[in-house]
Amino acid sequence: MLSIQAREYYKFVIEKLGEFQDNINDLTEFSQKMRKSQELVITTILNNQTSSHTHSNARTNVVSEFINNFDIGINTFKQEFRAIDFILEYQKLENEIKDYIKTENINSKEIEELFNYFETFKEKVQHFHQYDSDANARLALYDIVTKICSEYNKIIDSYTWFIESLEDTPYGYDEEKYMLFDIKLLGIEFGVFEFADKIKSIAELYEHLALIVPKDDTDTIPPLKIVKIESGSLCFIAIGSTIIAGLMVQLISYLASNMSAHFKSKKELLPKKEIEKIIDKKLGELGVDKKEKEHIAIIKKKCFEITNKFFSIKINNERYSYEGNDITALSFFETQLLNEGKEESEKETVK
Repeated sequence: MLSIQAREYYKFVIEKLGEFQDNINDLTEFSQKMRKSQELVITTILNNQTSSHTHSNARTNVVSEFINNFDIGINTFKQEFRAIDFILEYQKLENEIKDYIKTENINSKEIEELFNYFETFKEKVQHFHQYDSDANARLALYDIVTKICSEYNKIIDSYTWFIESLEDTPYGYDEEKYMLFDIKLLGIEFGVFEFADKIKSIAELYEHLALIVPKDDTDTIPPLKIVKIESGSLCFIAIGSTIIAGLMVQLISYLASNMSAHFKSKKELLPKKEIEKIIDKKLGELGVDKKEKEHIAIIKKKCFEITNKFFSIKINNERYSYEGNDITALSFFETQLLNEGKEESEKETVK
């Protein structure tokens, strides 16, 4: 998929999802009401950690209030939700987008996931209407509504950002102030959402480097603009400040080089702590103040997102890869992602 095709696809999906917005608003309103009730319970319990009789009563009262509010919210939703209209409008949305994706031969995992959520929602609504007093049926309905709203908003935000970042006039730029560069992530098939997500990470890395890299006070840093893309494997050309884009290319190249060399010599992925040390070292060479901890943390995160699960990365004709070790590398990547997912889950549980 080329730049023009990508822009047209993203515009089409945003337009069609926009036509469905009223239905999403109904789901969002329901979800927000339920979330507020949950937050009230959690806040009250956290504020009353002692086992005194007074605090125990407070907790009992707020839980009762939550159950009451939850029941009211569920029953209101049942009375006001236009299930038949919703399903008919959703079916139209699904058919139009799927036809477009099939015709243009587009790999869109995030749209497929959103539609899977909608199918689950249809099942949960039907089950809820049959067993509306079943607490599990109510919670399952709330859960799938929350997932739909979250995924829908992620797609809208990501696609909108991508369209706004595509540059209409890539030529005739001032070569002293601007730098044209290209990055290609090869060997992995990216869906359109993953594709947009990777480019967004690169743009955010550029943005945060621009905030902390030493430069003349009179320098005006232009936003990063995408001038050409090719999907499948991620290939794109972008234009940005000569200073910031140049430093960003140095940083990503240095990190990719170290990750590739380590894997080829040790047959293992470079540990996350070592990656952080490499980034810290390079940022120090670029003159970044160590006190900029918040921005540095985001820069590290974006570097992880960009270089995560690549078999071959090509930056301005310089190539770094795990060539010849694709199967081994994939196994390591999957294990690493699984472990990171467990760590995040454990953190959430502790919170």
